[in-house]
Amino acid sequence: MRFFSFPRFLSFPRFLALFLLLGFALPLLAETPTQIPNPRLTLNSRVYDGANVIDAADEARINAVLSRLEQQNGVEGTVVTVRNLGGQTIKEFGVDLARRWRVGKSGKDNGVLILAAIEDRAARAEIGYGLEEILPDGKVTAILRSEIPPAFRRGAYGEGLHAATLAIAQVIDPSIVAPATAPAVPMNPPPAREPIRPEFREFPVQPVPVGGVVFGLFGLLMLLCPFLVFGAFIWMIISLSRRPMRCPRDRTPMQQLSDAAEAHSLTPVQKFEQQIGARDYKVWHCPQCRHEEITAHNEAFSAHSECPACHHRTARQTRQTVQHATAWGQGIEQVSLQCDWPQCRHSSSRAYYTPRHGGRGGDLATGLLIGTLLGGSHGHSGGWGGGGGWSGGDSGGGSDIGGGIGDFGGGDFGGGGGDVGW
Repeated sequence: MRFFSFPRFLSFPRFLALFLLLGFALPLLAETPTQIPNPRLTLNSRVYDGANVIDAADEARINAVLSRLEQQNGVEGTVVTVRNLGGQTIKEFGVDLARRWRVGKSGKDNGVLILAAIEDRAARAEIGYGLEEILPDGKVTAILRSEIPPAFRRGAYGEGLHAATLAIAQVIDPSIVAPATAPAVPMNPPPAREPIRPEFREFPVQPVPVGGVVFGLFGLLMLLCPFLVFGAFIWMIISLSRRPMRCPRDRTPMQQLSDAAEAHSLTPVQKFEQQIGARDYKVWHCPQCRHEEITAHNEAFSAHSECPACHHRTARQTRQTVQHATAWGQGIEQVSLQCDWPQCRHSSSRAYYTPRHGGRGGDLATGLLIGTLLGGSHGHSGGWGGGGGWSGGDSGGGSDIGGGIGDFGGGDFGGGGGDVGW
């Protein structure tokens, strides 16, 4: 007897719990550029703090600098922090994110994106095409090296990002200075924070993006939902199949006989079907009236089917190609049926035609070949001309998307900028 069942150490509830546990763990691994929402469109802010390392005061200072830079010069800027890069380089991640958000004005490409990956200890500033002349790679790298490492090594991430943002803004417009006073206190100030006592400082605390956890868990559950439903259905079928039968005579729950005991109740052909893996038989015994019932289940992946002569599940079907099909003619395939039951040994075979290779596609390929030969070089160059039209349409669509909300977006990036570690 063969039954499918979960191992004892991995029952279905534990199996489900394991997947839910993975749902909490996977979102903490990495954020990709496709998962990060544009804060300008969702939070009305120029700062996305995915790593949760910038306090409210520093975020307000960064927003103030970038807001003034845009008001006075039309330059769009944004600051982003993430926990890690998920295996990408800081440049790949930054260019991808800047192009997706299209930071900068359309036609001017005057965007700046400053990115910091805390666990990877890497920071970078992406500079749009229109600003590369006044912010060359060397100058951007020098600014980052001067402002980022000293502050980040002290854990002052918001301070370092504000200093780097201000320094880059002052290269574009020297009149931009840091606010003389602290930003106004919000109507709902954050709760006061108590300093960490010395005995707890040896245990570093890592910020957890709660929104990312919930979003990632929901996405993972949606992805796994079909598998969980299918698993629950299979588990239910297995559970129902294990429920004991009731005796048709006195309704007493029947007992299933063991493999050794059931051999006395099965016929030779039933034993043979079970031996070749075609059917699985169960023998049920009533302890009250001694009545027996036999149930049969066809094996799902068996190579045997029902024999048309003896009607047992003992026939094997084989296929043999007599003549291969081509693009110009049909093929011939011989299908043979052989019963393995020694007392039957029925055999039969039939020949079938197989369709030509490619079918209508072969005719299409032949037509294209003939058309190319007849059309000559004129038709060939015309086909490539369509490629240019497609490329131009793609570029125009990008600008429309970038400027879809207000006048934000539309800038492009070519990888100019600088990066630094700490």
